[in-house]
Amino acid sequence: MDVPASNVALRPVEPGDEGFLYRVYASTRQEELSLVSWDEAQKEAFLRMQFDAQARHYRERYPGAAFQVVLSGGCPTGRLYVARWPGEIRIVDIAILPEHRGTGIGTSLLESLIAESEHIGKPISTTSNSSTRRYASTSGSAFAKRPIRASTSLWSDRSEPGSLR
Repeated sequence: MDVPASNVALRPVEPGDEGFLYRVYASTRQEELSLVSWDEAQKEAFLRMQFDAQARHYRERYPGAAFQVVLSGGCPTGRLYVARWPGEIRIVDIAILPEHRGTGIGTSLLESLIAESEHIGKPISTTSNSSTRRYASTSGSAFAKRPIRASTSLWSDRSEPGSLR
């Protein structure tokens, strides 16, 4: 069942959100962790280390970015991190909890960002981590409605030389 776009909202990440954000992050790694023979304690230690490293990297690499919790019907369902630079809108990360995937929340967020991009005349791109790539390449996503070019580190909805940071 699709969630109406009017039921999807964003709010800034707050200090009390760390447990929720960790849960969202961990959900994006479950498939690959199912392939290793680690016990639960080893998986937990690995996930904590990676979560902390990713959070630190995002804050250092994307100062001033909007780090937001995705809400559906007022309930936290995911995260959306977006950097708005002078020449580009960069989707740093988008991740939705498994129980809310396939409901149109991610597509609604992408369509909104693409509309913003078109309105202000800036290209939109996304980093190449697995969760953002998944949304950018899904056939029903807003990105799939446009030509996408993949490079080592970036997916973009259009190529404009010199426009990317």
